Amino acid sequence: MAKDITRFNRKYESAMEESPLHPFELHNWIPISIGGLDISINKAVVIMWVVVSLVAVLMVMAGSARKLVPGRLQSMAEIMVDFIRGIIMDTMGKGWL
Repeated sequence: MAKDITRFNRKYESAMEESPLHPFELHNWIPISIGGLDISINKAVVIMWVVVSLVAVLMVMAGSARKLVPGRLQSMAEIMVDFIRGIIMDTMGKGWL
């Protein structure tokens, strides 16, 4: 029994010492530093680029086919615009819009 516990401890010792936040740590894929400012490319930056690109494509597609009675795509784009506008209004207030 003691040998099994010792074998288990050796096998999983490094995993037990690992931080529970390890999966959420950001590691630089392409380190870039300009004038002391760290603008390295990591997983979060790439995901942000993908999301911004998808939203931009969706908005362009929805805006190119505007109708008086909106379709699904235009309705979804209007909901996204209202959501973002609401966040801006809550953060900055009406005086800045």
